[in-house]
Amino acid sequence: MGELIAISSKGAIIGFCAGIAPGPLTILVITQTLRFGLVEGVKVGIAPVITDIPIIFISLWTVSAWNQMPLPLALLSATGAIFLIIMAKGNWSAPMISWDKDQPSNPRSILQGVITNLLNPHPYLFWMTIGAPLIVKAKAGLFGAGVSFVLPMFAMMVGIKVLLAWMVAAAGKQLTPKRYQLALRGSSATLMIFALSFAWTAWQHLNQFMELK
Repeated sequence: MGELIAISSKGAIIGFCAGIAPGPLTILVITQTLRFGLVEGVKVGIAPVITDIPIIFISLWTVSAWNQMPLPLALLSATGAIFLIIMAKGNWSAPMISWDKDQPSNPRSILQGVITNLLNPHPYLFWMTIGAPLIVKAKAGLFGAGVSFVLPMFAMMVGIKVLLAWMVAAAGKQLTPKRYQLALRGSSATLMIFALSFAWTAWQHLNQFMELK
């Protein structure tokens, strides 16, 4: 039970960081909300639920197949650490976002959100190097750990996107670019902690590989 709570907490924290991170989907949430209203912004925010499901299954199958192979796991963990560091750096140094109502957009929000997320390399990198390894190495079992990680993560990530759309729709001044930037820097520090954890895991797998030689 304790491990399920721990992995749920990790899912929620990572989901929060991913939810507020600047990127094509976040910008699309803001622009669709400004131009077409709250409902269209929310439609964009739920796109990851649609696009990530097949990516999750493929990543879990791949990482499970490599579960007894320390070198691939070391490489995956190291890549995950680098990816988290890049995310942290991007969040820390992200420029101010302008709530510009004149940005071009079309109202097919779900389709645009799905296409934007499918063409974004971050979901593929995240699930292959971070999400799937966390689930597979949990001792609570693949199904239990998967549900415990995925549900809080999606709830938090989509929830943040929806909250962002609501705040922009209600009154853009409530979420000023400056406040948004401060929130990003807070998430940057959290991502660095996870990056160190993945780097340590990579070191352990590398040591295990060296012992087998």
